[in-house]
Amino acid sequence: DELARQGAIVARVLSGENVLARSRVIAVDGSTHWIHLHGRLFRNAEGHPDGLTVAFRVIDDEVRITEEAEEARRLQADSDARYRRLMDNSAVGMCLVTPEGRYEAVNRALCDFFGYDAETLTTKTWQELTTGDTLERDLRNVEDVLAGRIDRFRVTNQYIHADGHLTWGDLSASCLRDARGQVEYFVSQVVDITAEVESRRQIAQRDQQNRALAQRLQAQTDRLRSELKVAGAYVNSLLPGDLDGPVQVSHRYLPSRELGGDCFDYRWIDDDHLLIYLIDVSGHGIAPALESISVHNLLRSGSLTTSTLLEPAEVLAELNSKFPMDQHGGNYFTMWYGIYEASTRTLHYASAGHPPALLFAGSHAEPVRLAGEGVPVGMFAETEFSCETFAVPEGAEILLYSDGAFEFPLPDGAAWSLDDFVALSDAMSASGDWTVDDLARKLQARTVAGLFSDDCSLLRLRFS
Repeated sequence: DELARQGAIVARVLSGENVLARSRVIAVDGSTHWIHLHGRLFRNAEGHPDGLTVAFRVIDDEVRITEEAEEARRLQADSDARYRRLMDNSAVGMCLVTPEGRYEAVNRALCDFFGYDAETLTTKTWQELTTGDTLERDLRNVEDVLAGRIDRFRVTNQYIHADGHLTWGDLSASCLRDARGQVEYFVSQVVDITAEVESRRQIAQRDQQNRALAQRLQAQTDRLRSELKVAGAYVNSLLPGDLDGPVQVSHRYLPSRELGGDCFDYRWIDDDHLLIYLIDVSGHGIAPALESISVHNLLRSGSLTTSTLLEPAEVLAELNSKFPMDQHGGNYFTMWYGIYEASTRTLHYASAGHPPALLFAGSHAEPVRLAGEGVPVGMFAETEFSCETFAVPEGAEILLYSDGAFEFPLPDGAAWSLDDFVALSDAMSASGDWTVDDLARKLQARTVAGLFSDDCSLLRLRFS
């Protein structure tokens, strides 16, 4: 089943591309193995293509560890989902209930509804607290769920309060099933409707309470959005301003709908060396943003010596050892890191799974893709990174970007691609009169409603 993919890899190599890929092979004893391979075109003494060379190493253990990590993250996500479904709306009574009927976990509102503290309530079953007529109907509903005939039900129930008086609740119950389809937990919500049942005159009051609840929820949503906006502004405040001099640098940061993990920097380490890097942490939300800030602060803090900062491959190796994905919520990050030596006009750079930087050296020349061979930082503990060197011509420009610049859907349903982005950038560079803001506007005009699916970072370097 890998034959067609292997053929595609060979075709790519024979076309002149250096290929890093993961694949499977079969050994003489019939066992299959995962491998990480590096293939490139072989040229003879006259420089003509003469086949290809492929080097690989067996990564069965790494694949197994990755699969185990993914399973652990799935289990954690299931646990988090149960927690969120239980606690998202603290004004409504919510609980997890075992198939036998015991309250596994309860929130404050449910305790208030029944009149018990949480410790006492979790020693009871819903059968104990439900009165006769509604109890028989609930037992039938639960039996239907356990048998797989239904997945949820909603009823009005009469319950017994801790002090003995009867209350009415609007019960909504659904279930969580395991891989075999067996019920693990019931997820229940109980809304106190005693006043509605006892007196139709109080319906208006109940509606007012619901509106107040909706307003509180909206206020919580607005507060969360405000906090995310503040967090985004903080990330933006860490980004450098435009740079002038022998290397002119400008940038544009276009955040997505959610807080993301893009971060970048450029600064002169000394009179002869300019540091440039761009980080893109996987995922969205607070955690990726915090990780990108941590990497950014580490590189600015002086924790790494100047001699280390001048060696791109060493910097990536240091970060790979300090930010393993299994210790950072499963997040890894891509990174392009370069050091420009002004006295020799030489660019030393290394890439950890990041899209290639684009170098424009003339109005008619094809853009040069400055790509490295490393995998993203944090994926594998023993990753080795390599440094590439490039002589920068006078008047050249380099464009760095995150994958948000080319991974987004178009309004017609098609997908914008890396080749599309390179073609657009090449056309703008050929015009000779463009800015990073011009490029950002053209990209934004191609998105749906002017919104990016991921953070989009653009850095333009102009060399005198």
